[in-house]
Amino acid sequence: MSAKRVEPIQRMTVRDAIDELLGGGLFGRWNLSRLTGEQRIPINMFELPEGLMIVAPMPGLQPEDVELTVAGSVLTLRGRRTPGQEDRDYLVKEWDYGPYVRTLELPFPVDPDHMIATLDNGILTVNLRKSESVMPKRIPITKHGEHAGMTGGESHHSQQGMEPEVRE
Repeated sequence: MSAKRVEPIQRMTVRDAIDELLGGGLFGRWNLSRLTGEQRIPINMFELPEGLMIVAPMPGLQPEDVELTVAGSVLTLRGRRTPGQEDRDYLVKEWDYGPYVRTLELPFPVDPDHMIATLDNGILTVNLRKSESVMPKRIPITKHGEHAGMTGGESHHSQQGMEPEVRE
């Protein structure tokens, strides 16, 4: 299987595009997520022969603080970081608290019975297996005349007038 490079814009939702637009230039770090009160979780997604691996930073969160759901080909990651000590007078405060969310349109259907998620040292790793319907299937190859129960098709030999020699 050959790897193909996917440009981020190809897998971007409308919300992601607006966040990206507002995240640069004159607007700095401000984005649509600030209007909704939800922070966008950055992710890396890798296609593997058997499925997908998604990695996302979730600093300060425990497994019980994170929720993963899948519906069809859509995966949603949710989390909530609670504030530590808010009664401080901060000189710089860039660490946001509150809900995190990221909804991903997956490139293919996944098997909901074969998903594994781990949260280790603030890094969430999600492994999703491809649905059997999209997995490559090996097609057995037999010798001419050994097709059990299949009729009506012409062989390559008969199409070119090269019937195999029959020996007795």
